[in-house]
Amino acid sequence: MIPRIDRLNAGELRKILLQQQAIFDNATVGILFSRNRMVAACNRLCAEMFGYAEEEMVGIPGQDLYPSAEAYAELGRAIRPTLAAGQPFHAEIQYRRKDGSVFWSRVSAKAVDPLNTQDGTIWIIEDIGEERSIREALTKATQESDDRVRAALAEQELIFNNAAVGMMFVRNRIVRRCNRKFEEIFGYAEGELVGNSTLLFYPTVRDYDEHWERSYDLLRRGETVSGEERVRRKDGSLFWVRSTGRKTDAPGLGLDVIWIFEDVSGRHQAEEALLRARDEMEQRVVERTTELATTNRQLQAEIFERMEAEQRIWHIAHHDGLTGLPNRSLLHDRLDQALTQAVRSEHRLAVMFLDLDRFKSVNDTLGHHVGDQLLKHVAERLREAVRAVDIVSRLGGDEFVVILPEIQDSDDATRVAQKIIATLAPAVMVDGSLLHATPSIGISIFPDDGNEAYGLMKNADTAMYHAKASGRNTFRFFNAGMNE
Repeated sequence: MIPRIDRLNAGELRKILLQQQAIFDNATVGILFSRNRMVAACNRLCAEMFGYAEEEMVGIPGQDLYPSAEAYAELGRAIRPTLAAGQPFHAEIQYRRKDGSVFWSRVSAKAVDPLNTQDGTIWIIEDIGEERSIREALTKATQESDDRVRAALAEQELIFNNAAVGMMFVRNRIVRRCNRKFEEIFGYAEGELVGNSTLLFYPTVRDYDEHWERSYDLLRRGETVSGEERVRRKDGSLFWVRSTGRKTDAPGLGLDVIWIFEDVSGRHQAEEALLRARDEMEQRVVERTTELATTNRQLQAEIFERMEAEQRIWHIAHHDGLTGLPNRSLLHDRLDQALTQAVRSEHRLAVMFLDLDRFKSVNDTLGHHVGDQLLKHVAERLREAVRAVDIVSRLGGDEFVVILPEIQDSDDATRVAQKIIATLAPAVMVDGSLLHATPSIGISIFPDDGNEAYGLMKNADTAMYHAKASGRNTFRFFNAGMNE
């Protein structure tokens, strides 16, 4: 059997993470991992694109990388159905650098878990500002007056011969002219392609004909044809290019088209590796140590592995092992966040300290295994009794804490306390024993009973003891007289 990552020792895990980081930092595309609308991780090239240091970029809200809040919201609406369907999302969008300048990029994105897109999204980002400039310049040239066209042609001749992308002029599918970059991409000598059919670039005649069928009507109508496809070099090897074609305005019966080509094989390899990564990850944990230096394809699998390891460690450190509820550490963190939000929105907040009545007798008479099952049952019913935005935590033993953010007044807390008591009231059968789990609940209200986490928790605990002294299976709100 192939060992799972949670069976690796600390040294093996650290070695894998270090190797991941080396490839992550030296990737030839920008790579960004977002989670909960925040930048969770990025490689060095991605940070440089946006004008940030690597460590500075982590934690930035995703909205800060876009020209406006409207642009960010519009992209969210467009990308959400694709990610939820488990499909990769491709687009050309504008981003904003740290200095406020805007640049165009081509992005590919895919959710880590399509069923829960909040778990995070991997973004592959390429700066295409130069390509768009060339494309816009070519389009603009065909719309200028005769005098301005002649001036633009002189400039574009310089661009044509020195462009970083391949450019080709075709008449009726015969190559009339191409630049040096195009010849370099396809492996031909200077001038060797002129006069040849574009059939040379396709793996089969069928591919050649299908591309023509897809493109012909669009080109005739003056529309831009753009897409990615596999093509053939002179030596017969196949690779991926992104092509953009548009008909010129030249008179005559022939179809004159200017094509721009960019070799995107590296990006396709990375995307294919990303799609395969989830299914291959366990097997590649073993193989990765020997393949990392020779295949860029493993980059995405190791990024996933690192994120999952971090999430697993974080979950263990912040959740109760028995019930899966947030533990004391995570509770304080979320309570601090809820208090900050309550101050901003001028809402009240309730802290409920809950203790099970006579739980010790269950452990003493029936055993801890029965007590543990009862605690799990209580945790599940507490989840059912509160809203999705409310926070349920187990401090340890039979002590639970419930945080109710954004309440209007103490009546809201009263209703929740009554619902909790009613929810826990029915008996539950555990290991052949019919058990009751009744709570004593103490409640403190922000800001009436305190304005910081420690004071609110202490006051709720005090109120809980008064509830227990009042006969159990009830609740009490804190008041200053309780401390006397």
